[in-house]
Amino acid sequence: MKLSTSYRPDIDGLRAIAVLSVMLYHLKSSLLPGGFIGVDVFFVISGFVVTSSLAQSSAINAWQFITQFYARRLARIMPALLFVLLTTIVCATLFIPQAWLSQFSEETARFAFFGLSNIKLQNNVDTYFAPRTEYNPYTHTWSLGVEEQFYLIVPVLIYFWLKATRKQHHRAIAQIQTLLGLLTLTSFLWCIWATSHYPTIAFYSISTRFWELAAGAGLFIATCHQHQTRRTPHLMSNLFGMNTLGSPALTAGAGLILIGLGFIFANGTQFPWPWALLPVLGTVLLIGGAHLQPSDRIRTFLSKPTVVWVGKHSYSLYLWHWPIYVLLRWTMGLDQPWQYAIALTLAILLSMLSYRFVEQPLRHNRHLEKLSPSVIIVIFLIATASIYAISSHLFRHGSRYSLSTVMKHEQDWYRNGLSTFPNMVPYECQPERKMGSISGGHYIELRPKEGCPSNELTQAPNGVQQIFILGDSHADALFPALEELSAQHQIPVFLYAYPGCSFIDFRAPMQQGFGADCNVFNQEVSAQVLKQAKPGDLVLLPSLRMRRYTDQWANFGITNMREQMYNEKANMARTAATIDAKQWIVPFVNAKINVVFVAPPPIFKSPTFRCVDWFNQHNPICAGGLTIPKSEMVLLRTPVLEQMQTLSQQLPRVWTWDPFDTLCPGDQCKAVLEGRPLFFDGDHLSNYANWLVYPNLNNWLIQNRLLVSQKKSSAQ
Repeated sequence: MKLSTSYRPDIDGLRAIAVLSVMLYHLKSSLLPGGFIGVDVFFVISGFVVTSSLAQSSAINAWQFITQFYARRLARIMPALLFVLLTTIVCATLFIPQAWLSQFSEETARFAFFGLSNIKLQNNVDTYFAPRTEYNPYTHTWSLGVEEQFYLIVPVLIYFWLKATRKQHHRAIAQIQTLLGLLTLTSFLWCIWATSHYPTIAFYSISTRFWELAAGAGLFIATCHQHQTRRTPHLMSNLFGMNTLGSPALTAGAGLILIGLGFIFANGTQFPWPWALLPVLGTVLLIGGAHLQPSDRIRTFLSKPTVVWVGKHSYSLYLWHWPIYVLLRWTMGLDQPWQYAIALTLAILLSMLSYRFVEQPLRHNRHLEKLSPSVIIVIFLIATASIYAISSHLFRHGSRYSLSTVMKHEQDWYRNGLSTFPNMVPYECQPERKMGSISGGHYIELRPKEGCPSNELTQAPNGVQQIFILGDSHADALFPALEELSAQHQIPVFLYAYPGCSFIDFRAPMQQGFGADCNVFNQEVSAQVLKQAKPGDLVLLPSLRMRRYTDQWANFGITNMREQMYNEKANMARTAATIDAKQWIVPFVNAKINVVFVAPPPIFKSPTFRCVDWFNQHNPICAGGLTIPKSEMVLLRTPVLEQMQTLSQQLPRVWTWDPFDTLCPGDQCKAVLEGRPLFFDGDHLSNYANWLVYPNLNNWLIQNRLLVSQKKSSAQ
């Protein structure tokens, strides 16, 4: 029985449509809101073409069949992928500093070498549409991971199907087709359920995307036979039709309409289900079947040389466009039409060079083709391991090669501890750390080591024995100073933090200002502190209690922060928040625990770490600058200070520590002071700032008899 495996130029044209849609969406999502569904088009095409390729095999046994397939796949995928990964890793090492925004990038790259980046991404908290995804230069490799994992499953099924087909074992054919159909149906149903319950898994996992690739594979199986007898029980034929799916013009038009609707209306919050159904069905209809001849107008257009040329370069275009976009976002920016033009030009040029000098020469290399498939596989595995080793070296020694000021002077920027500064005297007994998670947030415990000299604290009635810190990411930002406090005085310190979840925000009551998860965390850690604390202990409350101008990835466009702070709605919310705050503080006060609010530090209009180098100073996110008048900051923070003062007057044991003058010593508050950063981004303290404020914190605690010590400070 002869199988149809002829080349289809219109399928390459369909690849062109898919890659261009993805490129436009990634460039600026508003250009084509559903452009990301181009990946789903690729999935169906890949399932169809790979199955067609497997059907051409003349292997005489399973080992030969499998090794031939993987040798061809590795030659097709790995040269360009390894080249792009290595180039991207070199550029990222030079230009991208380590930060929350780039937190997952390195691990994504490591997993991408082995076709597993989708697994890494599905286990992160971020969805495909989250900010950190847009700043990860390796995010796009997730789809390659899905395809490569598909290649672990389908070749085995196709081998037995092909063997049964050639021997006319009709029962075996039906069994294999039934198995493929059941796997497809299971994946489809799991995709529907997971979309609403586990969105990251639903988007990235092979288990929820298998049905898309299987749709292409099933289409080929259903339509590849040039003739069939009544005795041949083809499940896929019954599902898809016999040789084609109907009138070529009708199926092409319907397919194009479905994909077009997806480009316009696909919603990332409901993806893959139901919106992936449109591009999958549309692509199945446009491919039409293994015997279909592209004679209708739509497929004739897709077969035109220019469109086919783009389709043949689609793999290189897909590999290159994303890291180029991301690197531009990190450096000069990607917000203006001229920047879009540069991004597209670079993507096209690099893809052409990669296709001509890397992808094609190794895909159709006469020397490689003379080798056995097993040897070819080993060669590509060795090449992968070698480039992975080079990349790992760059990851480990990024600060050595980086052009970023942040990476070169990491002791000033990152929370490495105050002992990194040359004029600090390290303590003999650094506290032991213990870290873990709690109710969606995390905790860090610092405890004096056993055998260290006992602390020299005089336990006055209000002398502190333990320090508890409750807050958002600004609690983490103060950690170096707190660790120094623990080391100097041999005091246990317990930090509980949930990024984005303030403990007593002052802008709104706790139950209104944040989500349910945040409230659960705050209730849990409050109970934990009350259970563990003793009279005279101290609870420190550092949190962001003002609106910020910027985050690490975007400027929020606030032109009048005064109006944001002083409008009637904000004033009413603050009044309610102050009343609500008492309910959270009273249990501590009743337990004779001291409560210390950390007054608001300066906030800036640009994230410092993204705006201090020659290659990123002109990025649009840096337009707000790294200075702000002190008088302006005093005005903005006054309402928050008044709320803190109100609580101090109404309740005993409630204090406010204010390091503002230390962080803003002149008429202008500066994110960078004499070449050294006070703030890592727009509002989080740097390691250097911790070094500056630590003496202030230590002395303030002693002066207010919250901490009574006979030791001399080694802070400066």
